[in-house]
Amino acid sequence: MVDEAEVVLGEGTAAVLDVLGFKAARRTHGVEKLVSAVRRLRQHMEMDEGVRQIFGGTSTTTAAFSDSVILTKAAGQLDADGTRETLSQTVEHTAAAAAQLVTDAISGDVPLPFRGCIAAGPLLVFGDIFVGDAIDAAAEFAEQALAAVVWLAPSALKALSASRRRSILMLVEWEVPLRGGRIETLVVNPFWQSALLTPTQENAEAEFAELTTKLLAPFDGVDALDVAQKRQNTASFLRHAAAVSRDKWKDLEDHTWRRTAREGSDH
Repeated sequence: MVDEAEVVLGEGTAAVLDVLGFKAARRTHGVEKLVSAVRRLRQHMEMDEGVRQIFGGTSTTTAAFSDSVILTKAAGQLDADGTRETLSQTVEHTAAAAAQLVTDAISGDVPLPFRGCIAAGPLLVFGDIFVGDAIDAAAEFAEQALAAVVWLAPSALKALSASRRRSILMLVEWEVPLRGGRIETLVVNPFWQSALLTPTQENAEAEFAELTTKLLAPFDGVDALDVAQKRQNTASFLRHAAAVSRDKWKDLEDHTWRRTAREGSDH
């Protein structure tokens, strides 16, 4: 029996992501390889130790079904310093988890390009039940982008503090092409960990190029106008994200986050 005292809407952040070209991947690679790829991805859906170190040891709740993934994080959790996380921080943490998922998903034999949306607001996660405006908005907007990107809905953009919008590396400003038009917002940067953890700019550039090739590979060989459009849009975003990461790379050289992340990745 459900304890009604436990079923209370709080504030938090939710991301809903799905794989672009899931049916095409099944035809190209076969059911067995596709299932193995999805199973492998589910085993790696927790953030790595370097990211945990950055965010004070807190984690993001994950759930998956078929080619879709849900990431949620409640505001008010205590971090390693005993400080309660703000809604703005949960947006950052969810974006970091989404970036980790995006890069993990393209690293196997069957690359899976994700797109999705992050929203903030009232949220309740009760077992496998997800309720609230945050999950509703993320689910509604998840399949709207015409590119393999994970973007912030207006609610998440509003929740993120103004100072963090300008300085944070894991999110970059971009005008996202949607089915109903375009929206200028922040988009998860798949290169942020490379910029944060790589010791030299030359090595970071090599990782940017490798990630770009992997992210675009699933679109190749598919002769369809909508796929070509999504590939073109995705390539445009990746060029922009790499340029932003390149510009900010030197600024991060002595950043506390960078030192902390490197130390965490060495363990």
